[in-house]
Amino acid sequence: MDAAGKPGVYFEIIRPLNVFITILVVAVSFVMLDSWNIWTLIVLPLICAAGNVLNDWADADVDTIAHPDRPIPSRRMSKNDALWLSIFLFAVAIAFAFKLNVIAFILTLATVFLVVVYDLWLRGVPLLGNMAVSAATSMAFVIAGASVGQISKMLFPALLAFLLNMARELIKDIEDIEGDLSFGRKSVPTVFGKEITVWLSRLFAVAFVIVSLYPLRHVTFNTIIYSAFMLFTDYLVLTATLQVNKNDDKKAFTRASNKLKLAMLTTLLALVNL
Repeated sequence: MDAAGKPGVYFEIIRPLNVFITILVVAVSFVMLDSWNIWTLIVLPLICAAGNVLNDWADADVDTIAHPDRPIPSRRMSKNDALWLSIFLFAVAIAFAFKLNVIAFILTLATVFLVVVYDLWLRGVPLLGNMAVSAATSMAFVIAGASVGQISKMLFPALLAFLLNMARELIKDIEDIEGDLSFGRKSVPTVFGKEITVWLSRLFAVAFVIVSLYPLRHVTFNTIIYSAFMLFTDYLVLTATLQVNKNDDKKAFTRASNKLKLAMLTTLLALVNL
């Protein structure tokens, strides 16, 4: 490996932006709940980092085509090193999770299980694999709520996270279709076609927009601020999914995927005002 062992590649493979978003999710959850638990703020980013590394390990072959610049396909990290890094991060996360209450601890273990099962077995199961990833992502809100005994208040943001991630997961599947086809991996677009996948993404996007209107049933100063951020978010989500079609190239779907990732951040800005 040309640069194996260099600290920079270990930082890169955990996908720091995704980890940062997880930290923001937990922080926003605690602002919404007006309560906090420091161990949750440690455990969930560690799980995110571990899952990202394990995903790169599992996708190493496909990424030689879909994402050749990532640490493993670019030969800057070995698959073995990535696997051991993932195991280490999961182990540390679970060790810290013992500091959480029983419900939060069980939910944490369930999330780890879901992430591992996805990367080892569900990656090639169309739609079910996408649902597993989206569910694991949305669990950050649920675990944050459980850690301070207010799990029910986090079901709404968890549902928003699930729907938004489903829309993005389907767009990402189209983005990665070339690699999946080359290695015979099943995904929604390889099995059902790009057109159906685009329409499914739009379906989840519209569902996200509809659900996002729920807080507006009561008009308050906070919901007005929420609606201002959410209006922009809904615009991002709808344009990202409506402006792409089956004939677009990979770059168009990459732009749509990035726009949906930005929508995740603006969703948090909206939620922090509730």
